[in-house]
Amino acid sequence: MAYDNNRNDKPKELHDAICAECKKACTVPFKPTGSKPVTCRECFAKTKGDSPRDSRGGSRGFSGDRDRKPYSPKPAVDHTKQLEQLDFKLNKIMRQLQSLEDHLNPKPEKTRNAPDNTVDHGALKDVIEKVQE
Repeated sequence: MAYDNNRNDKPKELHDAICAECKKACTVPFKPTGSKPVTCRECFAKTKGDSPRDSRGGSRGFSGDRDRKPYSPKPAVDHTKQLEQLDFKLNKIMRQLQSLEDHLNPKPEKTRNAPDNTVDHGALKDVIEKVQE
């Protein structure tokens, strides 16, 4: 008896078969119908690396998918309008953030006719002398 890897983990019934590759007797966890070749564990391990398989173990080829409709990709979508809307919204957010930053960190205002910090010492002496006279 072998154990199945499903949720209820019930023992699976094994069936006798002859490997189509090496012609040795083997047991398999399914009842062979004769419609497909049966391989033993060793031969199966050798050949499973030869065929492309997806992550679930299924074949990615189209040989068994004759009744399935051929793959047709979705038509290309123009995302220009969505990108423009997104750009508009991001610009609005950036303006609001800049306004908040300006409010929290005000820049010192420049006053008109602000005095220059340099002093003409010669002119200052002349003024002092005139005042003292």
